[in-house]
Amino acid sequence: MSTTNPATILGFGKYRNLCVEHVFDIDPNYCRWLSFQKSMNLKSAITDFLDSKFKAGDDGSYIMNRGRHKGKSLKTIKLLDAKYLDWLHKSKFVRENQAWLIEKIDEL
Repeated sequence: MSTTNPATILGFGKYRNLCVEHVFDIDPNYCRWLSFQKSMNLKSAITDFLDSKFKAGDDGSYIMNRGRHKGKSLKTIKLLDAKYLDWLHKSKFVRENQAWLIEKIDEL
């Protein structure tokens, strides 16, 4: 059983009282946004975690939060598995329910 470091619990926002590691698992794009909020004076354990995830090689594109490429950015997926992005782009479900994702793919 894993334990949560109290120093990594967020004390604000829509993920208040959740640890940053869990938030990264469910919403990595929120964590990327959070990593740029220097004026918030985040706890060092939180900034250390965010730096470990985003400073080295973050390409700035949307990070998938589910599916076979969970945790990977769209740019990384384009390099590794461009056919997956084609499949997403053609998916009726994605086109009808996640048009914003189609826009992100088109921006690549």
